[in-house]
Amino acid sequence: MASSQQLLIINNFDHFIRYKYIIQPLNRNAIPINDFSIHNIDCMIRCIRNRYGVLDTNDPRKYPFFDLIFVHTGQIQAELCEDQLLINPFQALLIYPDTPFRVFSVTSPATISMNHFLPEETETLPIEIQTLAGKKSSYKFFQPCSASILEHDIKRLASLDPDGKSSVNTSLRSLLMMLILTQLYSKENRQCPASSISPEISKIIDSLKNNLAHPPTLRDMADKTGMSVSYFRSQFSRQLDISPGKYLLDLRMNEATRLLRETLTPIKDIAELIGYSNIVPFYNSFKTRFKMTPKEYRDKHLSLV
Repeated sequence: MASSQQLLIINNFDHFIRYKYIIQPLNRNAIPINDFSIHNIDCMIRCIRNRYGVLDTNDPRKYPFFDLIFVHTGQIQAELCEDQLLINPFQALLIYPDTPFRVFSVTSPATISMNHFLPEETETLPIEIQTLAGKKSSYKFFQPCSASILEHDIKRLASLDPDGKSSVNTSLRSLLMMLILTQLYSKENRQCPASSISPEISKIIDSLKNNLAHPPTLRDMADKTGMSVSYFRSQFSRQLDISPGKYLLDLRMNEATRLLRETLTPIKDIAELIGYSNIVPFYNSFKTRFKMTPKEYRDKHLSLV
């Protein structure tokens, strides 16, 4: 396994990719890494434009950019939006701009990656990241998914070029981006810890995923859980941090982009497969989400598959 110095693989990259850190818990001494120091649980690591600082977090801090915290080893605790989250290895937390938060190490120590990008920079990033534009004052929690191979390759490249000064940068950046996108857009693990989703809501999620063409209505979903419509909507939104309607739209758009990237299925048929009887609303929803038409998306992405 690469050393902690070798794992500091992103300290010379540009605005998106940032540093990996080791956080020490309370009553442990600071650890100097590459001429920087990371202090104890009362401090928080923050990186701003190719630098990072260690900030006192007696009071929550907030910043005008997105942060993705990805845990490699150990366990950390995040406090934000009146919630307390324990984040384990290969879980990730995406914090939206202007969201007050604090992050602490629980274990001795925890190793994390901190990645950030500004809202106005989303247009230069892959299409999946562009959909985050405009998000503020909230967060998303992501369960672990198939990232072990990517993690292995990142560590291998880091051991070849720990200073990040050669052509390895390009490959390394691509791998890191893939790792981040894997965390953000896993279809199997979405947005919040499985333990926080009730069995009733979990069955509804499965029903939506398996019936995009003819999904249950809000009333159907409420009846299946034995709840009133208003109570079901509030429980769904609380557990997944998204309304049932927006969740269904996300599922439809994810499936549409997959079919556009991976198949030659006519766009009209794709619209019907995901539940649009008329292609015009599908075009409107797709263009609103991705800032391009389905045809433009296919022309841009199909050749990359």
